[in-house]
Amino acid sequence: MQQESNLFSQRQGEFITLGTGTSVGIPIVGCDCEVCQSPDPKNQRGRTSVYIGAPEGGFLIDTPPELRLQLLREHIPWVHAVLYTHSHADHIFGLDDVRISGYR
Repeated sequence: MQQESNLFSQRQGEFITLGTGTSVGIPIVGCDCEVCQSPDPKNQRGRTSVYIGAPEGGFLIDTPPELRLQLLREHIPWVHAVLYTHSHADHIFGLDDVRISGYR
């Protein structure tokens, strides 16, 4: 439990945008536009999600389908709560990735 407390104090106050893409992510499959064909890593954007670190633990705004990859990329091992903005698939289909959060 002490290790968990230390992690929260280190992550408190963080606001991390995990994804800033469209409802299908960017690049879009089959799209030939300049952005989708760009080699720039800034144009590799997953669907929208945000992590906010707080003293009591971290929470997410939305859980897109690629949430697991987003959490791994940002080294976020635990999520204690989720706030959903609405119930479209691109905002809720990553919920199962939260279930295993912090599992040992």
